[in-house]
Amino acid sequence: MSRPAVLSLSLLSLSLLVYAQAPAELIERLESAPTNEDRMRIVEGAGADANTALVDLLQKRADDFLARSDYPHATKSGLAALAVAERLHDSARIGRIYYSLGQVYYLQGQMGPALELFRKGVEAAEAAGGKRQAVLLLRRIAASQFSLGNLPAALEADQRGMEVARETGDPGLLALMSTGLGGDYMEVGQYRKAAEMYDEAWRLADASHNEYLQRFILKNLAVLYRNQGDPTLALSYLERVQKMPPDTDQHDRADNLRILSLVYDALGREAQAIQAVNGALQIAHETGDGRAEVMARVELAWILHKKKATLRDAVNELEKALEISRRLQLSHSTATILRQSAWFLLDLGESGRALALVEEAVDLAPQTSNPNILAGALNAAGHVYRRLNRREDAESAFRRAIATTEAWRGQLAGGEQDARAFISDQASNEYHELLVMRAEDGDLEGAIQLAERAKARQLLDSLAQGHVETMAVMSEAEKLREQELSREAAKANAALAGHTRPDAKLIAQFEKSAGDLEAFRARIYSTHPELKVHRGESDPVTLEQAKAILPGRQSLLLEFVVDDDWTAAFALERGDAGNAVVSFKLLALGSDQLQNQIEKFRHSLATRDLAYRTSAELLYRELLAPFRNQMKNKKIVGIVPDGPLWNLPFQALVTPDGKHVIEQLAVFYAPSLTTLRETGRLHRTAPSGGPTLLAIGPARSDIPLAAAEVRELARLYGSGSPSGSGAKVLTGDEALETRWKQEAPGYRILHVATHGILNGNNPMFSYLELKADSASDGMLEAREILDLDLHAELAVLSACETARGETRSGEGLVGMGWALIMAGTPSVVVSQWKVDSASTTQLMLAFHRDVQKGLARPGPLQGKAESLRRAANELIRTPQYQHPFYWAGFQLLGDGY
Repeated sequence: MSRPAVLSLSLLSLSLLVYAQAPAELIERLESAPTNEDRMRIVEGAGADANTALVDLLQKRADDFLARSDYPHATKSGLAALAVAERLHDSARIGRIYYSLGQVYYLQGQMGPALELFRKGVEAAEAAGGKRQAVLLLRRIAASQFSLGNLPAALEADQRGMEVARETGDPGLLALMSTGLGGDYMEVGQYRKAAEMYDEAWRLADASHNEYLQRFILKNLAVLYRNQGDPTLALSYLERVQKMPPDTDQHDRADNLRILSLVYDALGREAQAIQAVNGALQIAHETGDGRAEVMARVELAWILHKKKATLRDAVNELEKALEISRRLQLSHSTATILRQSAWFLLDLGESGRALALVEEAVDLAPQTSNPNILAGALNAAGHVYRRLNRREDAESAFRRAIATTEAWRGQLAGGEQDARAFISDQASNEYHELLVMRAEDGDLEGAIQLAERAKARQLLDSLAQGHVETMAVMSEAEKLREQELSREAAKANAALAGHTRPDAKLIAQFEKSAGDLEAFRARIYSTHPELKVHRGESDPVTLEQAKAILPGRQSLLLEFVVDDDWTAAFALERGDAGNAVVSFKLLALGSDQLQNQIEKFRHSLATRDLAYRTSAELLYRELLAPFRNQMKNKKIVGIVPDGPLWNLPFQALVTPDGKHVIEQLAVFYAPSLTTLRETGRLHRTAPSGGPTLLAIGPARSDIPLAAAEVRELARLYGSGSPSGSGAKVLTGDEALETRWKQEAPGYRILHVATHGILNGNNPMFSYLELKADSASDGMLEAREILDLDLHAELAVLSACETARGETRSGEGLVGMGWALIMAGTPSVVVSQWKVDSASTTQLMLAFHRDVQKGLARPGPLQGKAESLRRAANELIRTPQYQHPFYWAGFQLLGDGY
């Protein structure tokens, strides 16, 4: 330890010793004073006793109370310390006190007051030149914003904290902020960036031999890999923590055990998960850490809930957690536990008890300032009301939940956000429930529009997590105005949702603010119509508009919505009068059942098992046979899947007469009917002149058939072709990422034959492997494609797994296909699994030969799904490629007409 540090500690110890002999009366008076004015009068009268030693002792008392979760006494001691520090104009100590006081509110889940105190602390620390304290406070601001679901603000605070940490050069602070940034990136699904930040944090913590930070980083790595679906690797990081010297901080030990229980639970090791979480409970009880006990009991309840035999025990654990949470005034936790208790009680058939708890959750949720909690509480309330046959109350709750979700999403998505919106998969549930209620009442158009609203919302949230600039064409003034109106709508909606029986004034305020926002967007979108498709903000398709995406009596559209317990299916076709006619079926197929059946089917395809027909026939009976009357005399079917259905190749299902669907019908896929309407507009307005084909092959020589494929396409689309506009091929050293980006906007057809790398955790970071140069890394990521202004009518990705991506409820498939559609290409051919190179080449050449015939006709390119059907049937007629493994992996996404 350096000499100045020794001197500083010695003076502090001496001052504390001197003051320890002072009368306790002053401390008691300061801590019991009801207002700040009273405390300041006491300080003024204390004279020489109001010194730095008094500040330090009061702050130590506050920290001791905080460590015991004694929040009322921690607050009193902290406020007393603050009064003395302000009298002394000691900015450095004021900053530290604001940190402690902010922690009091943060640990109670009261993020609004915590944020205010942390911000004041930053101002004080900066005034004192205390960069270290400013960094610590900025990290707490980020953590508070994170808890509120305001991820962009959290990222901004952490980035600012990193800048200040760099100025200090302190490796410990740099490691702390790197870990914080890693957590931000992990939450938005950017796991690669998160891992990079954790690696940097580990390097810094390891170099400085900071075991506390090392444990912290390893825990975060465990959470990262557990979230990525690799609990085995997550466990290896926690085992490294256990091999380190024992952690003296009991709070951290409890947190370690709780995370360990999460990992064991993910591994299916229930007994060890319960043992770990009980260990966390014991430590929390011994240390008096009520907040940690609440978290552990909630985790234990989730583990127990999985076994129906222990459902009552799960409810009991939540009741214990609720009692502690209420005592500590943890509004965030209390509202969440109330909501979850209501769900568990519904499972037990105790609707009356569930109603009391869920209504309390709805009343309490606005105090948390977290819209996700409010939407979840309203959603649960809707389910309880439905169970009690209170239909009007149920519909009102679901609509309020949707309003909360959409208003807050609008606020978050108003500008260039490097973050995913806060909404979880469960948020789609209120859309689904209201959808079924509309269908039950015979309002099928209203039901379809709810399905479309859910899918558009999920698409926007998914695009947001890829660092996508979705508002490039709007002016700064327009962006700021939309943000302002979005915030006003969110504020009005929160005020409305905060009252069980809102008065007319609150309702009018919400309707006005929501109307102002919608009117503004309508004006903006009339000026910039391209914004609607880029942002997923188009109004849901109406039945009148559906005629435009049903070109004739021989086309059919099938839209699916998958919930935990059922699947809703809509069929749209042209009626005798040319109008759009809707049919509806509610299928007894939940998401888990579908997932299992589809995985079994895909496995049989991947292994080229001839017994695949059993699964193919079953899935046909369950999903398509209910619409056999609507499918009569049809030639093309557009499918709007949902959830696990995005992984199902419908074209490979087997009909009762033993034929594959694609032998009789052309099949294409769309993210939503609304997106299909918008991509159809792109198709109809696409230029028909200009160069025809830009084909890029592999930069490496390990897939020679792909290189041969693009060379053959060059001959096919050469100057002697019917289209007469020629082709350009880039392979080997010419297959540069930068060159493709520069030239792609000028071609009608794009063809890419190279390695496709799937990022299942964040599909917008999936990439195509091209040639690197000084201006690029050779990884053409989906998020980069979104920044392009493409004019192609068709893009073909002849690569492995370019269709696969993340499939959240309602959002569909997000990845390369999405990116190309959002960049302006209405139709994209992508692959669903690792494809065979030889069969792919044959399929692609057959497909392009048929497409080329369409180019000879004037106007936009037509019949793309039919071209893919003919190519697939050519393989079916080839003995060695009859199995669906060889031809069913490719699908057309977007406009298939």
